[in-house]
Amino acid sequence: LLQVDGPTIQILRMKKLSLILLISMAMNVYAQNRQQLVALGDSCMREYDFFHAIQHYQQAQQIRTENKVRLKLAECFYQRNDYHGCSDVLDKVPSDSLNHNALRQLYYSNSAMKNTSEQLYWGTYIKIRYPMDSKIIADVMGLLVSDSYDKPEVAVSYGQDYCLIDSTNIEVNRALGEAYFLNKDYERCVATYRRLFAEKDTTYNSLYYMGGAFEYLNQLDSAAFYFTRAVERAPKMAVGNYRLGVVENQLGHYENALKYLHNAATLYEPSKFIMFIIYKNMGDAKFNLKDIKAADLYWGYALAYRDDPELAKRRQALK
Repeated sequence: LLQVDGPTIQILRMKKLSLILLISMAMNVYAQNRQQLVALGDSCMREYDFFHAIQHYQQAQQIRTENKVRLKLAECFYQRNDYHGCSDVLDKVPSDSLNHNALRQLYYSNSAMKNTSEQLYWGTYIKIRYPMDSKIIADVMGLLVSDSYDKPEVAVSYGQDYCLIDSTNIEVNRALGEAYFLNKDYERCVATYRRLFAEKDTTYNSLYYMGGAFEYLNQLDSAAFYFTRAVERAPKMAVGNYRLGVVENQLGHYENALKYLHNAATLYEPSKFIMFIIYKNMGDAKFNLKDIKAADLYWGYALAYRDDPELAKRRQALK
């Protein structure tokens, strides 16, 4: 064995201590530099300078990655409408380390990118962790009743869960009224909108769905009342004019029916089925007003959009 004398051992120990000290000093320098970079990023954030904040945070992450800084970086991307960048950063953070703000950023980022499955996933996750986030819950309910999912019964359950604690939230009640309507629960739909109207909240959608609920409940006077208010609120909405025209026709108010059906015909995008219904109803109204020539004209327009043997026979009988 190699014999090492005492002085040599002492020199080796001193060299080892010097190396440890150098490493420690280097680490401290790196830590200080990283802290300075994060502080610079925070300063830029306070000035809404997200461009330079991103640069400082990315440099800090190159020294050492940390989820706390990832959340700051994601906030910068989100504020710049860079939803892909925001989502990519947050995907690297474990879900249980995401705060409420980051979860909302993931939800709205996926919404902007039209990733509806991811949007619904994060919305449901937020509902579980933050069950009183009414804005997200109402938004998720709207997503569930959309054509993408067509799950009004699930939207109803979400709204009912929330309303067990807070039955006065306007945004949730709006979504719940629509979900009841699309789930064909018209009595509860009416009750929900009455609650909203009592709070002086009247939107076009609320008035329209209220009118629709009364129409399906065969309370046509009430349906006409709310459809009329909806049309007054948004006169350029074709569907409101169309539904009001149909109800007015059923009530025997033929002049009014013609007016609203004519409005609908000029506002609607071409749709063979809808245009057939509109012109058929206009012809019905003219027929009931004993204006046979106009009835024949409108029924002819209707048949141009859709073949209907029964209507064709009625039109032929006019001749």
